[in-house]
Amino acid sequence: MYKHWLVGSLLVGAISFHGMVIQAEETSATVLATVNDKTITQQDYNDYVGIPPGAPSQPNQEFVINDLVNRELVVQEALKQNLDKDDGFLKILEKLKSRALFEFAMEKYYEKHPLGDERLREEHNKFKPISQYKIRHILLKTRDEALATIAEIQQGKDFAQLAMQRSLDPTSRQRGGDLGWLTKEQMFEQIAQVVAGMGKGTFTTQAIQTQVGWHVVLLEDMRELPPVQFEAARPQLSAIVRNEMAQAHFAELKKQGKVEITKK
Repeated sequence: MYKHWLVGSLLVGAISFHGMVIQAEETSATVLATVNDKTITQQDYNDYVGIPPGAPSQPNQEFVINDLVNRELVVQEALKQNLDKDDGFLKILEKLKSRALFEFAMEKYYEKHPLGDERLREEHNKFKPISQYKIRHILLKTRDEALATIAEIQQGKDFAQLAMQRSLDPTSRQRGGDLGWLTKEQMFEQIAQVVAGMGKGTFTTQAIQTQVGWHVVLLEDMRELPPVQFEAARPQLSAIVRNEMAQAHFAELKKQGKVEITKK
């Protein structure tokens, strides 16, 4: 009995799967519009939108179909005028062809050299803890104003109050100069260099000049966050390793070919 049930289930499953394939083929071939004798199908729509059917976020279908119709009308009119044989168009086409061929060739190269977890983990091991700094700042117009503000802080004036009264930074001023947790890469380089040598709870005794003015900075706290976990970092790791692979591939091709750069 079990055997008959299993065979029946497999048969029903196969029929259902076959039905799904046929339905998918019919769906992709569904004609959404006709422009003269040219049909615009659901597959054309899907390719144009670039979003898989059933995805949570979908564009306005009527808008997309109208856009496809307009494009087809323009293309057909261009063909009537033989614009596809125009030198200007042919130059553009050659550039597009070259770009597409480059991207296609690189994808083929990556397919032949798949990324293994071992190589990705090797790159992940280079990730270091992330240093973050919780800082407040007061942005002022001149160095003299910044030095005067530093003097008041040294005399016991509240940093946050002074920031709310004087800072030219409209965003942080309302929060008493609070910029939240930042990495050094998120700061102006001039500020990052000073903050790296500061201790927790200290403020700058010299004004710091950047492109936007003069700063007085208070370092409230510091912390180190662990590197991003391997799986979460996988897309970033793949991009890093792929870039290294591409550079090595380019270097090898240069060795095999004859390259002369006449202007640097």
